[in-house]
Amino acid sequence: MEKSEELRSRVLAELYEAGEENVPTLLNTIYDHAGQDGSLKKLTQALLELLDSGLIEVAKQKSSLREWQPLPMSEAVIEIKSVPSELTYDIVAQTWRSTKRGCEASVLLTVEGRKRSEALLSVRGYRWWRAM
Repeated sequence: MEKSEELRSRVLAELYEAGEENVPTLLNTIYDHAGQDGSLKKLTQALLELLDSGLIEVAKQKSSLREWQPLPMSEAVIEIKSVPSELTYDIVAQTWRSTKRGCEASVLLTVEGRKRSEALLSVRGYRWWRAM
């Protein structure tokens, strides 16, 4: 079972590599076995903690300059809390999928989140949680 700190670290590492990511993709990459019991609830909590710490932001649309427009904190919290009701696990494909295809919010690193990610990756390396 992954501890909250470990999940937060994995999210930061994945966001550093990807730049931004939607929640179903994060779920499919930060767990060794997608679909684990409680994984959705644990990730939701980790995202709320990262948001509260100022390490991530949540966005749903891009500006005319193609830059993500972060949601205000109150809306970001609502968006993250709604994640469990908007995702389903596809047993055949063994992946998490959104029930709102194309409308998923994206999770972004803040400047401080990027610094923390860089430091983390310099010590632990890329996807340290995966079996080699």
